Amino acid sequence: MLALLRNEWKSRIRSAFSGKDLAITLILAFFALYMLVNVLALAIFLPEIIRGDSASDSVSVFVSINELICYYFLSDLLLRFFLQSFPLLAIRPLLVMPIDRRKVFHFILIRSLPNFFNLLPLLLGIPIMIKVVIPEFGLGGGLAWLTFFVWIVIANHYLVFWLKRMFSIKPALILALLVVIGSIFYLDIENIIGFSDAFVLALGKVVVAPVWLIIPGGVATLMYIMIYQRFRKYAYVDAFVSNRSEAVSLNQFTWLDRFGNLGDLMRLDLKLIWRNKRPRTMMIVGLIFIAYPLLFAEVLQSSFLTAIFLGIFISGFLMIQYGQFMFSWESTFFDFMLTRNFSIREYFEAKYLLFAFFTGLFTLLSLAYGFLDINLPLAFVACALFNLGINSFLLMYAATYNVKRVELTKGAFFNYEGVGANQFVMLVPLLIIPMVIYAPFGIFFNKYVGLAMLAILGIIGIVLKNYLMDRIVDQFHKRKYIMSAGFKSK
Repeated sequence: MLALLRNEWKSRIRSAFSGKDLAITLILAFFALYMLVNVLALAIFLPEIIRGDSASDSVSVFVSINELICYYFLSDLLLRFFLQSFPLLAIRPLLVMPIDRRKVFHFILIRSLPNFFNLLPLLLGIPIMIKVVIPEFGLGGGLAWLTFFVWIVIANHYLVFWLKRMFSIKPALILALLVVIGSIFYLDIENIIGFSDAFVLALGKVVVAPVWLIIPGGVATLMYIMIYQRFRKYAYVDAFVSNRSEAVSLNQFTWLDRFGNLGDLMRLDLKLIWRNKRPRTMMIVGLIFIAYPLLFAEVLQSSFLTAIFLGIFISGFLMIQYGQFMFSWESTFFDFMLTRNFSIREYFEAKYLLFAFFTGLFTLLSLAYGFLDINLPLAFVACALFNLGINSFLLMYAATYNVKRVELTKGAFFNYEGVGANQFVMLVPLLIIPMVIYAPFGIFFNKYVGLAMLAILGIIGIVLKNYLMDRIVDQFHKRKYIMSAGFKSK
């Protein structure tokens, strides 16, 4: 095991890649250090922040901190799912060497532990242990509390890897994960279930009787064994993926056949999203942002203008995220696309139908927010019409100015490939214009008049679709050679 760890260290310092992109590495290291320092400062001052001007005793502060930690671990599980990578590919060169496979599997599992997500909780937990737990429960209670903290971190670490492997086989699992975590948050905040209360009770028992650490320790050990057994059973990366016939059948999208050539083009877009990391991650993040309006529940009561922003943002999230890189997704085969036997007009028509599908799907899901405000569904529908009639055409027009290539297989997080000033300039009119249109009518008349104006403008844009599409096609023909040259440069 020590020899494997020593070789891992040598591979990092001797790698040719370690001498490249030094500036990028330093920038990322700076931001990581900045975040760690902020978390450390938060942990140091968190007891004073919770206590405020009140005369809360140490036990009350301890209980409040443990409730926050409960929510932290739920959020940590979700963030790890999207951000944390696992060095699975490192197994492959080791499997052909004269090394016991059991040692290889243990090495990979242990090697994955030192990472940013596991260091962050320690910087949060150690100051809290010193300032809050030890003064109240003694050194033994403090160490027991921190050990519980560490066990949960390790359990999350290995559980996320198992979830990501299962997601590669059953993509619907991500929906189940989002529903479960979102439901726990909502039901606990509304005091329907006492999830955080149970977590606080468990930590209270641990600091008094450390023998209870056997439960979180057993959970973390069980997660480790589950991953280890999957390694022993499959051994190779490809074995984690379902058989090829199932993968192909999932991506046929036969229901698009009724649209003819447009359906074929839409199918290619959906396959591109499904089979590549960055657009697929974008889709998953979009599902998370469905819960975004919950953060503005109180603001919505005082300012309906916020509902317009949320309506444009939620209903148009996927359209905007995918559309701003509309040609960059195909940058590696852009020249080939220009020679295909379909018209560019059909290409844009297919994109528009795809935008309509994305917008309709997210608008339908957002109608559930009627429980926050009965007027929210009206706002989201009006904003969806505006997105389809106005913003979609602005997006397609602006996309012709993007000349930066995108590698589809790279992840989405901390990946700024293809991102330029064009993307940031593009977002301003898409998000601000609807609010500017709504504001005078909503202020001088009422919210319904403002919503009607947004909906009417959207419907006019939809009626004029053919005229607007012709202008965009003309713009594309003026820019296509510039775009082709840009996509070829690295």
